[in-house]
Amino acid sequence: MKKLIVVFTVVLALTSGQAMALYVVDIGSPASEAGFSPVSWGPIQPDTSGGSWGGIASDPLSLDGKARVIWDGSDDDPSASLTFPTSITAVALRHLIGIANDSFAVDVSGNPWGSVTDVPSSSEVWNVSSFKGGTPGDTLTLTATDGKWASFDTYGQVAIDLVIATQPGETFQAWTFDNDDPTIPEIDLNNYGTPTATITGALGGPPPEWVAVLLDEEGVWQAEELIDIVLDIPNQMVRNPYKEIDLEIGFLGDLASFSVFPSPFGGSVELVSQDVVLVDAATGWKKLTASYLIKPNPDSESICYSFTGDIAAIDYIAVRTICVPEPLTIGLLGLGGLLLRRRTRRTA
Repeated sequence: MKKLIVVFTVVLALTSGQAMALYVVDIGSPASEAGFSPVSWGPIQPDTSGGSWGGIASDPLSLDGKARVIWDGSDDDPSASLTFPTSITAVALRHLIGIANDSFAVDVSGNPWGSVTDVPSSSEVWNVSSFKGGTPGDTLTLTATDGKWASFDTYGQVAIDLVIATQPGETFQAWTFDNDDPTIPEIDLNNYGTPTATITGALGGPPPEWVAVLLDEEGVWQAEELIDIVLDIPNQMVRNPYKEIDLEIGFLGDLASFSVFPSPFGGSVELVSQDVVLVDAATGWKKLTASYLIKPNPDSESICYSFTGDIAAIDYIAVRTICVPEPLTIGLLGLGGLLLRRRTRRTA
């Protein structure tokens, strides 16, 4: 099973005590929803109505196996909202594509950010859709855009499991390598440009190849002897005092080299911490976590990692960054958590 259960426990630990972190709202968990002023959401499911809900009760990619719909018969309002402590700049939603037409629109403080268009089917699948580039605001509103389905009175329409949002100056991007194009991340919450990845192999050797499954992991890039990954991450182009970077990589092999290059070049780059742990002794999969500090924050940075081995491979990468403002501003910003989970569908 793909491991973009990435960064929930790891980056929560990395960002604990930091002034800014991603907002995470576990829909269906009153404790998690507290502080985000939820309005017009349906009751907790499947506790209330029963049913499968895409198998969420036993879904390892759901935090608590629960969700809510944005439209049900309790108030017959097709919209539901959350209000965040600060403006948000990008958002990812884990939502159910099911038997009903689960199309919906996304609005932030009265400004349209995009939509999801669904075609009803006989199956139920949880997807993650990302939205960015809209006018920032503090109130997220989701609105069902299709008519009621046959079982609306029992189940309602458009189920949401999880909401993740970035604050100004913050980015989050993750590559799960669901296909053979490694360039663009499957989850892109970077409002300052498009993050990209470049994967290469040993000089003169065969190029890296994408495989659908390798040692129980889905969507993997592998190479003989050596595999290099270069991530180019755009930033908020404001000369704030410093930038924090937290990253995680799932890989096979041994760590050979690493570096971070700010652009424009200058200032200082400090490796705050780095750790490699063996995740699965039977297969050899490992997990690298690292934190960096760049002073002052650059326009962008390139993050470079190399791994060696008879078979060197990369399973996933997740990067969270924050361009940290002056201390007075930090004190006004809220705290959150971080989660990213697998299976993403990007929408316009």
